[in-house]
Order: sequence, then structure tokens, then C-alpha cells
Amino acid sequence: MGFEEVFSWKLNMSNSSRALRQVVSLDGWIAAFDTEDTATVHADVVFREGRFGAEDDDKVRFRLSLRRAEIVLIAPEAEPLRVIRASVERSPAREGQTRQVTHQMSAEAHGKANLSLSKALTPGAELSMGAEAHRSLTTRQELTETVAGHVEQHFTTLEGHPAWEVRAIGCERLDGSPWDAANKPRLRVKRLSERNADGDKPTMRFEMRCRREDIEITELELKDPEKQGWFNKRLNRDVNLAAAEQVIKEELLSAGFLQVADLSEKHANLVIADVIVSEDW
Repeated sequence: MGFEEVFSWKLNMSNSSRALRQVVSLDGWIAAFDTEDTATVHADVVFREGRFGAEDDDKVRFRLSLRRAEIVLIAPEAEPLRVIRASVERSPAREGQTRQVTHQMSAEAHGKANLSLSKALTPGAELSMGAEAHRSLTTRQELTETVAGHVEQHFTTLEGHPAWEVRAIGCERLDGSPWDAANKPRLRVKRLSERNADGDKPTMRFEMRCRREDIEITELELKDPEKQGWFNKRLNRDVNLAAAEQVIKEELLSAGFLQVADLSEKHANLVIADVIVSEDW
């Protein structure tokens, strides 16, 4: 039995697509326009861990997650909407589990006091007494640090679109929402016309992107006991595991991702979710 035989199967396409939908959720909307024809644009993003292998026809089981992702807002030039650049959310943010950390610094001060007595029975005789003092100085500083969660950072894509990178910190995967969708809009837009050329409400599009290397596959296990036993006994198990992960990534990408670049390139950019947003009323 060899590697090719052990992994001579294809993922169930419908099941793998469902696993991908477990990992990311992307939604959004444009709030009601005010009297000056401006409105806020909101993105509702949730990261979770997907699980694959629950169905009888699945040959493997594993967990699927993301380490990093980019949320990009695209405003087509044909749409009568213009981004108000001064309104773009640019503040770096860290959110997640925190802990209190105490930093303590100590220093010692030394001093010496001398007492000289020149009064003695014999002229010229002198009696000296010395005492040395030690004083310890301690300062304490309380700090709060994020131990698990994510960091959010704004940037502009090569195409000129506003975007926000979200990275996991203190843990291996993204989990939860990177921001409050309702209270932290991404930016404001100016409406030039109530309808586009097709007579519809103007729209924009959010895309979620990542690199191939940002996809995390863990707890990979073959459901066939014989094949799993062979897999566990291999001296080059780490090599086989890495190869198996690449096979699964390629299957997942072909099954559910929207835009797939060169799969042999770990830095290849992938579009893993998108949503069209318009005025919510």
C-alpha cells in the first residue's frame, strides 16, 4: 500500500462546500441615505471552524479554519456611488481574550553613615563607627494584553479598493467577529443617483480573500482503519501528512472557492466568499 492508493479518492463536493460555508460567513448592507445622500456601509463577518467527515460517504475527517483573511469593498465605477475616503475605518484594532499582566521592577539603594569620636583618653586617638543601609525600591505596572483573538488593519488593494486584513493572534485560527457590524461601519458613500443605469438601486460588493497558506487543516484522519494504520506507521508521516493536506486543499478549492489562482503557489490569492450589498430599506 502506498500514498497514491491511500489517497486515491475524491472529496464529496457538496459536503466540502458545506464545510467551507461553516468556516466563513459574509453579509453586509448600506444604511438608509440621509438628506445629503450619504450613507454608511456595513460588513457582517464571522469566522468559525468547519468540520468535515460526518457523512457516510466521506473518506476522511478533518477540521478546517483560516489563519488570516482580507475583506475588500469594491465599488464598480458604473454604479452611482462614491467612497468618502475620509470616512474609511482605518484605526488598528485588537479584540479577543485578554489578561492582566503585572510587571515588577526592583532597585536597591545603598548608603553608609560614619560617626567619628575624637574624644579619647589618649590624644589623637579616634573611634569610628560605620553603619550601612539598604533600601529596596519596587515599582509595579499593570498592563492588559490580548492573548487570543485577532488584529484588524486597514489597507488599500493594488486595484485601489479599501480593504481590511484580519489576522489571528495568540491562536492558530480566526474565530468570531472581527468588529461590531452594526456599530462599526467600514466607511460612508455618496450617492450620485437613486438608480443605476439598469434602473436598480446602486450596489457594491464585499469580497473575502485569503492565500492558500492561510487555510488551516487539522486533525486529518482517514476513516478506513487499515489505511489510517498504514498512515500512522510511515517513517515519513509528516511528509505524507503535508502531501495529503495539499490534496485536500486542492479538492476544497475546486469545490467551493469562487476564484482560484495557481494552486501550486502558496501565496496565491483566493476569493472565498462574496456578497452584493445595497441600501437596506
